[in-house]
Amino acid sequence: MATTLPRPPSRQGDEEAPVAPANENTPLLSGAGASVSVTNTVDGPVVAVSRPQRLVYLDQIRGTLMILQSIDPFAFYVTTVLFALGVNIFFGAVILALEQTSTDRLTAALSRLGPERARRDAVLFSLTAYLLSAIVITSLASIYTPTPEHSHDPISWWFKVFFLPTPLDGSSKFVSMYAPIPWLGMVIWGLMIQRANTEFKLKARTNGVLHAILAVCLLLIFVVVRLVGGFGNINPDYLHPPPRESIINFFNLTKYPPSVAYTTCMLGLVHALAALYIFLELRFKNTSWTSERAPLLVYGRSAFFFYVAHFYVYQAMRAIFTWFGWTGPFGGWTGGQQDNLPDGWFWVSWLAGLAILYVACAKYGRFKAGTSPDSLWRLF
Repeated sequence: MATTLPRPPSRQGDEEAPVAPANENTPLLSGAGASVSVTNTVDGPVVAVSRPQRLVYLDQIRGTLMILQSIDPFAFYVTTVLFALGVNIFFGAVILALEQTSTDRLTAALSRLGPERARRDAVLFSLTAYLLSAIVITSLASIYTPTPEHSHDPISWWFKVFFLPTPLDGSSKFVSMYAPIPWLGMVIWGLMIQRANTEFKLKARTNGVLHAILAVCLLLIFVVVRLVGGFGNINPDYLHPPPRESIINFFNLTKYPPSVAYTTCMLGLVHALAALYIFLELRFKNTSWTSERAPLLVYGRSAFFFYVAHFYVYQAMRAIFTWFGWTGPFGGWTGGQQDNLPDGWFWVSWLAGLAILYVACAKYGRFKAGTSPDSLWRLF
């Protein structure tokens, strides 16, 4: 018989088993806190201490810092992709912690059904709540986004910050480029998928099949929504020719804020890639495809570092090209094509930048993996 007790406070001189540093494979949340499990055996009680492997508060702090650092205080107050990412990391961490607590409490309330069934029913309830929340939040933008005629109607600042992107037209000192709430549906969808994977311990092949099925379902929904028109598409009547008559406009999707069509299309492609990569990993296990030096793994394990660093790498390259007279000075989004590199040299410079970023990401990834779970370096 096993009982779970609150962990007693540590005393000076207590010896504790070392805890391995967290890494990319560490579960997002393995429990609300440490606990002591006491199992009675014929040789006497056996005590085991379990601890959470990932610290949720770090995700929340990371989200807060990303929000603060993303706002440009000069000329305009701009919320960028980092703002949306930071808000959604924060909300995702809070939602996950609340869901974990509610699932545990629901499991306890259903204990009369037996431990296994109680846990299964509680998790299925949580997954259903995730799914419905993702659907509702994803659908909101298709309801409240105004038509072009009303795009300049007065809108409260908080609504622009969190729900509706506003254009950079010089009419306001505040510009909301990435309103975070419309993207929260994708975050909740991801939490649902990860929760199902960790709770039901899906095997790799089963996980790949699941991703393939989800990819097909989401892409079918995208095609139906796009062909039918109306709800799920943001202002489709303003596309000429209509999406049903033009393959280009069929994929001319609204991203700011993301429409249902855009979300189902992008998530469908992500699930297709996930299925492909899972099957490739099974097929080419212990080869260069899964090597620690594989470029996709190096970039993916330092994704945020890559994102921030790539701005500086390519801006530095542009400055060098301008200094040598190979390109004109960067003119923002209105710069003419005559100031850019020829297509061939553009791709060469892009590959050169990826090579620089590969070395930087590899070094940073090794450094970060060697830090403790509560190191400040893990915030970046």
